[in-house]
Amino acid sequence: MIKQFCHPLAVVAFLSFASGAAAREPTAAVPMGSPGWWATSGDYPREALQKKLEGTAGFRVTVGPDGKPSACEIVASSGVAALDEVTCSVVMTRAKFYPARDAKGKVTEGVYSNAIRWILPPDVSKTLSPKSETLTFILDKDGSIKDCTFVVTGADAEVARKTKNLCDSHSAFNEPYRDADGKAVAKRVIMKSSLELEDVAK
Repeated sequence: MIKQFCHPLAVVAFLSFASGAAAREPTAAVPMGSPGWWATSGDYPREALQKKLEGTAGFRVTVGPDGKPSACEIVASSGVAALDEVTCSVVMTRAKFYPARDAKGKVTEGVYSNAIRWILPPDVSKTLSPKSETLTFILDKDGSIKDCTFVVTGADAEVARKTKNLCDSHSAFNEPYRDADGKAVAKRVIMKSSLELEDVAK
């Protein structure tokens, strides 16, 4: 099991007017989707599993103007080198962002900080059962989240709805989706995760 704590950086500044147009506050890089989905139990390092090691790794990632991570560093070690290493590895591979924007609204390089808490996964034989999770919401023009629903089916569905309702962690992205012209537009976002089992032919 992996738990993730989301602490996006906030960037606030007093800005002047330029070219006769009202300036705006810069915005920080914001994750697309839930950061809690970046790492899975399958990413747990073999060495840490064998030694039954756990820990929380705090990281800071540099986000390019294209919304892709360009660098990652551990700012608070978990105390386990293998866990620190895989933390930056999954972030660099899977994280995607709405890029930071400067006072003129142009995309720019930004940073994002968070932490992954690595907890030893439970007995696999008890967790492998068909299930699915679907998170649906509207990302509005002002960056707010509306009409969020979290649907879970399969094993332990009721428990998951009560303890892992992803709508509770999606109050706002702070930055809306923008089209090719940089105009803020509303979008319906649908994220799905599923586990299926199939018999293997003998």
